[in-house]
Amino acid sequence: MINWWIGSYIVLWLVVLCLCGLQLGELREIGTLRRSGSLAQVPPRTFPDLANDGPSQGSRIPDVVYESVNGHGSLAPASLADHGPVLVVFLSPVCEGCQDVVSSLNAVIAKATQHDLKSIAILSGPEVASRSFLRIFPLDMPVAFDATHSIAEEFNVHHNPFALLYSTGGRLMAKSHIAGAQQLHDLLAPIASPSVA
Repeated sequence: MINWWIGSYIVLWLVVLCLCGLQLGELREIGTLRRSGSLAQVPPRTFPDLANDGPSQGSRIPDVVYESVNGHGSLAPASLADHGPVLVVFLSPVCEGCQDVVSSLNAVIAKATQHDLKSIAILSGPEVASRSFLRIFPLDMPVAFDATHSIAEEFNVHHNPFALLYSTGGRLMAKSHIAGAQQLHDLLAPIASPSVA
């Protein structure tokens, strides 16, 4: 019995020594590749600061169609803008601020009918995480998943939670990072004021 224990102990240490040797060999190879320039240095991605995020003021809403994941069918923001203002909200399932803003968003959507406001939420992140987010924080608006961040890239949005307000006709009126009800009310002020048609 003791001989088997000693034998397994020795084999275990031999495996550990082999793994250490392999690890040292890999590190040496990586160092050689870096010195020879074969290992390309990928520059880190840079994003605009929060104040400059999103499309430019007055730009047109992208003319694309998304499939909603919560029973609202196909979503065409440009077509919606023909019938009234459109609010496009960008959220992420891993963003804590996005969780906090859901109740404010739902309250705004409940009152939105008086201004003919249409709304769409873009949920950027892995589909499994996005589905979990919607189960825990249900949104009272059409939602499209953006697993590859291609929709966010199309709108040039890099921060979450972020909202874009498009006028009737599809021109960007306002954009803002939204951390709560006050930012939402400030963002929607142009359509709430009687001077705006």
